[in-house]
Amino acid sequence: MEKAYKLSRIIIAIFMMMDSLIMLMNEDISVKIFGMSLFTSVAFLASFLGTRVSRKMIQVGDKIASILLQILYYIVLLIIILALTYIIWLIIDFILSAIPYSNELGIAAGEAMIAVLVGSSFLIFVIIPYFQTLIVLGLRKMIPNRQ
Repeated sequence: MEKAYKLSRIIIAIFMMMDSLIMLMNEDISVKIFGMSLFTSVAFLASFLGTRVSRKMIQVGDKIASILLQILYYIVLLIIILALTYIIWLIIDFILSAIPYSNELGIAAGEAMIAVLVGSSFLIFVIIPYFQTLIVLGLRKMIPNRQ
């Protein structure tokens, strides 16, 4: 299964590279290169950090006997992740609305840092491991298990 995780990290990095090129479509080439390399390297690093969570998701899914219940488990897991995303968005919105609005750079930078830290930690520990789990489940079917 380690080979599947290595391949999943590469696949996640390639998807992030394509996604960052689409996001930065109208930018200058230097911004595209910088953004693509930054987003791709962060996604690759995050896939290493999220491997433990992904392994836990697969471990729980493998304990379920019925294939139908396994599919239902991964669908419910996606619904829970989307609900958590919405709740975290509401919390960030509440925190940032409690801070008085100001045109000062320091306050704006602080608000941005809060949003980035909470969002990136959520991304690292929930969203990327979920996608990594789905990729590994697919790769497990394609890669023969040599033990």
